[in-house]
Amino acid sequence: MNCIQEGIFPTQYYEKSASRLTGAGGTKLIVNYKVSDVHICNDQDYCYKTHPILVKDLSSPLILGTPFITKVYPFMVHDNGLKLKFEKNVVLIFLMPFGIQNNIL
Repeated sequence: MNCIQEGIFPTQYYEKSASRLTGAGGTKLIVNYKVSDVHICNDQDYCYKTHPILVKDLSSPLILGTPFITKVYPFMVHDNGLKLKFEKNVVLIFLMPFGIQNNIL
């Protein structure tokens, strides 16, 4: 699922959601709302339209999941981000180096 931390958007954009979500450790996450038609863009004019669920107490402000990965496939993973092959090359930069995100370093 694509998830955004609850509280980032004004509540006027919230819609009720019946979605359920479990974290990687098996804990149930609190999901009451979703937001329709969100555009997530980078500084290279790449925009991704999504309908994320809002998660209370999410560990990151934004988590792009399987819907995002399937939209940008195929891609190459580098230490600093994902390189997408569309009409032009687009690089989506990670917030922190890849090894640190996965406790590899």
